[in-house]
Amino acid sequence: LTAVSGTARDAGTDHAGIDVVKAAVRDVGANRWWNFSTNAGFNVTNTDVNGDAWTLGALAQNDPLRCQNGTADWCWSLAFSTSRYVTGQSYQVVARAKDKAPNINAAAPGGGEGKTFIFDDKPPLFKSTFPMPGQAYNLAGLQALAGTANDAATGGSGVQGVEILLKDNSLNKFWTGAGSAFDTNVNWVPVSGTTQWSRNFPTLSDNTTYVMWARSSDAALNVSTYPVLAHINNNKEAD
Repeated sequence: LTAVSGTARDAGTDHAGIDVVKAAVRDVGANRWWNFSTNAGFNVTNTDVNGDAWTLGALAQNDPLRCQNGTADWCWSLAFSTSRYVTGQSYQVVARAKDKAPNINAAAPGGGEGKTFIFDDKPPLFKSTFPMPGQAYNLAGLQALAGTANDAATGGSGVQGVEILLKDNSLNKFWTGAGSAFDTNVNWVPVSGTTQWSRNFPTLSDNTTYVMWARSSDAALNVSTYPVLAHINNNKEAD
């Protein structure tokens, strides 16, 4: 998220054409706008369209790379470093186009104008309650896969899914998630649930060691970086 962007069109019978597009970014929680005059933070309360809260976006016309395949008359973009955001905070992006007449909406932006989003650059907190990391299990001690995932304290965009990867070390194959089939593809298999998740093991072969990894992802596409690693030996004794 290194830039914000959008489209502009001067429609109607008396259109004069787009001259410039101005954009502003608000920290919703603090109710302060980014100061584009000093670039010194979200410290502006005055939303005058000619004031410090607004800056010019870069315009492009009929550019298929920046104009959604040329569907709009004009597209605009504004570089905005991710270092200005705080994870877990909400931000509002508002844009105003001025035509060559020149007309521009000078009213203060409303809370529902533009787009509001949560900045989340951290993966969910992830835990396996079974199997436990680094442990070994025999068949008698094998329970359903289970665990938790939580994104509330690490960005807040919400847990989207949990997946597991189960490898048969003897065959050097991975569980497909369909029945008890294994193949050579690295198959991340979805489980049931998100914040509370579970999945039954497939049928395992006797005297075979299996290795399992697990991961979770959130709505901002962050993926947990600390997968669960457990060894499962389907015989009468733990590894």
